Amino acid sequence: PIYTAEDQYRIVIEPQDIHKVYLNEATDPRIWSILMWGGRRDLVLVQRLQMMSSLSSLKKAKIAKTRQGIIRGSNHQRDLPDIKDKRILEGDDFPKRTWPQIAAIDLPVNQNTKVHANDSVSLSAFALPQLLIAMSWKADLGRFQAVRVKSDATVGPILCSRSFMTAHVPEEQSAFLDAACFSYNSHVALYFLLLTSGRFAFYRPEPLVEDLLSVPIPEPREGLMEGITTVADIDAQTKEVFAFQDAEWALIEDLARFTLPDFKGDADSPGRQLTRASEQSEDYPDTQLREYCDQFLRVLKAGFGKTKQISATIYQEDIADILPVRMVAIHLDWPSESIIQAERMKGTLLRERLNTLYQILLKRPEEREGASFYQRVLRMSTSEYVQGKQVVTIYLVKPDQRRYWTRSSAMRDADEVTYDIMLWHEESNALPESKGEEAIA
Repeated sequence: PIYTAEDQYRIVIEPQDIHKVYLNEATDPRIWSILMWGGRRDLVLVQRLQMMSSLSSLKKAKIAKTRQGIIRGSNHQRDLPDIKDKRILEGDDFPKRTWPQIAAIDLPVNQNTKVHANDSVSLSAFALPQLLIAMSWKADLGRFQAVRVKSDATVGPILCSRSFMTAHVPEEQSAFLDAACFSYNSHVALYFLLLTSGRFAFYRPEPLVEDLLSVPIPEPREGLMEGITTVADIDAQTKEVFAFQDAEWALIEDLARFTLPDFKGDADSPGRQLTRASEQSEDYPDTQLREYCDQFLRVLKAGFGKTKQISATIYQEDIADILPVRMVAIHLDWPSESIIQAERMKGTLLRERLNTLYQILLKRPEEREGASFYQRVLRMSTSEYVQGKQVVTIYLVKPDQRRYWTRSSAMRDADEVTYDIMLWHEESNALPESKGEEAIA
């Protein structure tokens, strides 16, 4: 939804909502959730994450034991004496001020031995060392949550309700639980589950048990959770702990900052806010668009060489004459030392330039070589002479909302431009300026 009157009578489909699914991929159920919220780069990253260790793989290797918590029930009950006199975490949430450790001694002692008749008899996963994982995404935290159990042989492990999952490994391999605790509290779990759990990706905040167990965990190492007192400490170390590249980390951060909040939120969600601050000076920095352009140029230079003179221009109108769209230009082989520059334009001048671009797109098909275009989003190329040199410029015009100008959007846009350039070379064995103006969507 776009949270305007349009939602009452039509569904708007935009370029970032469209992906091709190839025949050999269609049998993989995860392809649908991955491409629903991400793109091809996310597919590659998820495939890499799936090769890492997880509680599921540790279970198969006979290292970890896991199970969902005790299932109560008013009907079809049976007696399970072994759960009497053990500390128990009832309810749906961890008690306040218990993260990242929960002390067993602070919890009540269980006296209720009744469980549902279908509950598992095995209690081997309720043992020390122990990790507890909340089954549901926590909207107020914007992430999943897990805690290590702090206890000893006298107090013993913690029982929990079915709102949690418990995991146990041998004492000599307890570093695996620290690694899992780090991962489940990080944006990695959020990213992975939104893209791979059909349940969480589409309609419920609680993934299936097998989805939760498949969350990747980093290589265990001593002291991984030492000094961790806030989720900000987790976020500050996640990129290094998982050895993510800059582009990979941008995909994860953008999903946590914009994609999921937009999915679960409303018109006030972060991705639907303006790219400009509410109160701008005449020299506003345009941080959002600069990050977009920087990421865009990184992709192009990775494909065509770091020595290529590729630059970007961010067009800014006067504060008193704000437009509902933003425009940037990517210049190929631009004779300028400035990589990313801002160009101040009067609102009327910017409108004239936008109108010219759209007039090119609105020509009859036989009058232009371009493709179709989508409502509110435009990408087109043209050529112009700068300092006596013909330069190809690619214009991108999108609504003034942050979700259109993220780093992950820049990567997808740049990938498509790279593909277009390769096609141009194949068709004409020359740069695209030999074809004149071309509009592409």
